[in-house]
Amino acid sequence: NGGRAPAASPVYVIYNLRGFDDDGAFLYFSEGIGSGQGARPTADGLNAIYFRDQRNYPVEFEEGEFPLRIERYAIRPDSGGPGFHRGGCGVVRDVRIMVDCTMSTRMDNVRFPCFGINGGGAGWPGRFLLNPGTVDERELPPAGENIPVKAGDLLRVETGGGGGWGDPFTKPPVAVQRDVLEGFVTVEAALEQYGVALTAGDLKIDADATNTARSAAHVSEPTVDRGPNGHDWLARLGVAE
Repeated sequence: NGGRAPAASPVYVIYNLRGFDDDGAFLYFSEGIGSGQGARPTADGLNAIYFRDQRNYPVEFEEGEFPLRIERYAIRPDSGGPGFHRGGCGVVRDVRIMVDCTMSTRMDNVRFPCFGINGGGAGWPGRFLLNPGTVDERELPPAGENIPVKAGDLLRVETGGGGGWGDPFTKPPVAVQRDVLEGFVTVEAALEQYGVALTAGDLKIDADATNTARSAAHVSEPTVDRGPNGHDWLARLGVAE
């Protein structure tokens, strides 16, 4: 088994913008964004953690110094892998770019999410989206260069979550309820991934429905859950797990 090793954590996420502002001055902007840490054998993974020397720049600073508008900055629910200890959640950050420029992108764990261990599930992968929810929506490459961006385009950065540790169906229902109330886990995921049913509206623990869900046939994840792409890749290589 996985012993006492922690689950996997995402690596860095960063994007750069280059161009000229409305006054003709050269513009260079670089921003790293936090992601979720892998769960530990003793605790949940940390949420929205920045990689090494990266900084969580205040929205007011960015909007005051650069031609940008931050329209959303939030935890990405369910992105942390389910487990007795949940993987840390990544974030969603929507950045409206107010001038024409070019962009470069860097993000790991896009094809292969962070693995869960000892029955914990893999976290969600990350991605860059340009103009989400519109006819111009497109997913950007995780390692892109010289991507043209027009004034008014919206960049959405969805960062990955850490892997989970241990069987999520053994997590105390009150801990799952707390994660739902704090916005880290949705009501749907609480039932599907943890076997915890919450009542509509007041989100109380439905003990009978929870017992039914947890007593139903349940198979925990393999010792290491690499996500669908990871398991398929190893199978193609002929590597036994």
